[in-house]
Amino acid sequence: MIRRKTTAIAAGLVILSILMLEYGSRPPHISAGANGTRPADQLSGSETDQPPNEAFLYDVRRYGAVADGTTNDTAAIQAVIDMARPNGIITGGGRRYAVSKLHLKSNISFCDFYLRTVPYDGTTGEFYSPVTIGAYNDIELRENIQIHNVHIDGARTYQTGIGATEDGGRHGFRIIGPVEDLWITNSSATYCASDGLCLYRGIGMGSIQTYHDGIKHRVHVVNSRFDYNRRHGASGDTMRNVTFVDCTFNNNGTEINGGVTEGDRGCESNEGKFGNGFDLEEYNETDWFGEIAFVGCQFVDNARAGILVYSGSGVKANAMNFVPRGPIRLVGCVANRGVHNWPTAYEFTPSASANDLGIYFRDVQLIGCISDAGLVRVRATDRAKIIGGTFHGTGRYDIELYQAARTWITDLPVGTRVHQEESTFVEDPPEATVKQGL
Repeated sequence: MIRRKTTAIAAGLVILSILMLEYGSRPPHISAGANGTRPADQLSGSETDQPPNEAFLYDVRRYGAVADGTTNDTAAIQAVIDMARPNGIITGGGRRYAVSKLHLKSNISFCDFYLRTVPYDGTTGEFYSPVTIGAYNDIELRENIQIHNVHIDGARTYQTGIGATEDGGRHGFRIIGPVEDLWITNSSATYCASDGLCLYRGIGMGSIQTYHDGIKHRVHVVNSRFDYNRRHGASGDTMRNVTFVDCTFNNNGTEINGGVTEGDRGCESNEGKFGNGFDLEEYNETDWFGEIAFVGCQFVDNARAGILVYSGSGVKANAMNFVPRGPIRLVGCVANRGVHNWPTAYEFTPSASANDLGIYFRDVQLIGCISDAGLVRVRATDRAKIIGGTFHGTGRYDIELYQAARTWITDLPVGTRVHQEESTFVEDPPEATVKQGL
């Protein structure tokens, strides 16, 4: 087991290195007041051009933000964001701010904030997400944005009037439309009335979506928490070159405080509570996603699946221009089944109405992953690989495969219970392939 674990970790590091090199993006180095920065309010009135590679520092407390955690500082902080020069660093100085929604623009860094979502007042639209990038029906590209040490308390207990669109739109980080080169590091979004992180295409994207590319590119989320949110820990649809490293997506979609208020109750459908740790899904053939990696992440004790990758009923794998989604890699991750009687920890599946229409996913890889309670379910997938790790389903099987082509399962403990229907295997090497229960 030590050899297997070491191999899995090494494989994960290699994959992460390849992703960083391939995607051409580097982690941010943000430090308010670091060398090469100047307080923006100390610039002379004659300075109109920004010197190359120099960042300007904007402390929002110098521009009217109260920072007491109670006063609504939305307008004051938004004014600073709007005035910030390219390459500017906007800092909250590690203080607490009450806000409704802040719209970030391209070419800025936003760091050192503790944000609390103010209660919805019923007059300004239901989308209260403290950090918002993009707009619901806007196709303008936002790019080169760094978010560091930003922590959001969604105050779900106090949110009311949570509507149907995006299940209320009360996310922590709401990333809408086309985005490129976004980093979120050392941050969190907890107790939000919808999702902690939402990576959503918005509407009106038909003019820029394609059958083989996402509209979000090079998004990296590192060492961040998305826990105890009313719906999903995080959700997303059309995106490419997206990595999550050392993140948690735990205890989402569940009830808190005995379900006293609307916000306390977990998000529900006709089938009951449905929040997942991470929910990656699509709505039509152009909602493509791929080159997505999770390294060292947790998806534990959510209402339903730890991670669900799903193709909705509107997506047909037999459509003329359909391109399978993937690759999707999980390395050294931990997940379990839903606490509301949901069987899967890791699930990759089209909707029931779309079964038997062809291959939906390609190159799904679980390397050195763990589930202590909850099975792995892979459906309509080409080249699934399950390498190392341990999986313990709570029913008859630990791994279920349906219409899975060219599957490679190796280096699992003897006795792992695998069930397959209409699936094929690549036995390379054959002596290491585990197919108990077939």
